[in-house]
Amino acid sequence: MASSSSVEEYYMKASNAIRCALSFEENENLKTLYEMLNTTYECKIAQLRGVVNQEASTEENMSALEHDSTGRKKSTGHHGKKRSSTETIQEIENHDEDQDEDTDGSSSYSLDVSRTISHDEKSLIGDFERCSKKRKESASENSEIESFIINNGNQAHEECEWEKVVGLEHVLQCLREATILPQRFPQLFSGERRPWRAVLLYGPPGTGKTMLASTLAKESLATFFSVSSADILSKWVGQSERKIKQLFDYASKRKPSVIFIDEVDSLCSVRNDNESETSRRIKTEFLVQMQGVSSKNGVTVVGATNLPWEIDIAIRRRFEKRIYVPLPDKKARKEIIVKHIGKTPNSLSEEHIDVIASKTEGYSGSDISVLIRQALLEPIRKCQQATHFRKVNGFSPITSQYCEDLLEPTHEQDDLALQISLYDIDSEKLLPPLVTMQDFEFSLSTIKPTLTPEDLEKYEQFSKMF
Repeated sequence: MASSSSVEEYYMKASNAIRCALSFEENENLKTLYEMLNTTYECKIAQLRGVVNQEASTEENMSALEHDSTGRKKSTGHHGKKRSSTETIQEIENHDEDQDEDTDGSSSYSLDVSRTISHDEKSLIGDFERCSKKRKESASENSEIESFIINNGNQAHEECEWEKVVGLEHVLQCLREATILPQRFPQLFSGERRPWRAVLLYGPPGTGKTMLASTLAKESLATFFSVSSADILSKWVGQSERKIKQLFDYASKRKPSVIFIDEVDSLCSVRNDNESETSRRIKTEFLVQMQGVSSKNGVTVVGATNLPWEIDIAIRRRFEKRIYVPLPDKKARKEIIVKHIGKTPNSLSEEHIDVIASKTEGYSGSDISVLIRQALLEPIRKCQQATHFRKVNGFSPITSQYCEDLLEPTHEQDDLALQISLYDIDSEKLLPPLVTMQDFEFSLSTIKPTLTPEDLEKYEQFSKMF
């Protein structure tokens, strides 16, 4: 037996669903159904709320109710024949007069619902409810667009500074020309002398393209928007294009700003006959926004890609300046090695650093970082594998105080060896071994470069062509 609140909830949902459908298309059948539901809702809710005495009705009233119900079922016709909306509303009005003598309002309502809402009508209402739900989700998606734009602003990494970018002086010069110099010396960029507004960074993976863009935003004090294809693409039709447009509009309001698009090839790949209409619209909107970048002073677009030949030619043309970010040379590799080793205790000499730099030819900056991390972990592995330790004098790695009872791993034949496990040692007493050249030799034997010579040749050929 339905309650007043459940009835109200059901009819409100149905009514809202039909209004939602009517907002898309004017349809007489929908208007009729809407009128019928509203009439039923107003009549029956009023009756349910007006019932005070829920005691059993007399046998005479029950008999009259059953007779009335039987007559109404006949009036609906046979074999699923649909009634007109006028007949339905008339039945509601006639039944309302009979309900004045009926005290069991909830029972009357139960019979009335089965009579006024047919199976087909309920199915239609269900479709409208799903339509309404989709509109609500679409509205939620619109709010997500604003959140996406705001959350992707000011994403510059705190640790990114020009001084920490190694071996990319020519790239830094071009990026400074695009952002920092126009802000500090605007008089230098007047007339036909204009700064770059769209820069494409391309090259092998792991060469620091993303770090360069983040450093650019921090040093130029610009609002930094870092996005990728995963941030822009949406399951809703038209939302991806809206995200692109609103991103550029918002960046224009927050200028000076930098829009960094990582893996731009996945968003703007070469067009072909087999791609979807959605993909075409996204590229078209991106082209339109890129075309307007030059007129939006203070907005700089920086794209990064590992596959520049996969970018659509029209979009590639919109990037006025294309900069090849190559693998680090030997000098840059030495700087990267020293930087990543940092203050970690080691026994490496300048000659050792030079040997490591020579043996890492063909490695990207990311590859070298992984290589060094592997080597720096070797002393930890030695401590884990050790079954014996010996007491030594030295400075504690934690307290920096001189101690006479530090423990370092040793072999079993050592006369001073103590059979003890790593996990039985106090953390302040542990003295791990120094990082040695042997650790780097082992790391070089296990960590190989990501790129092959054939891959590098493709980048060289592309740079010559464009």
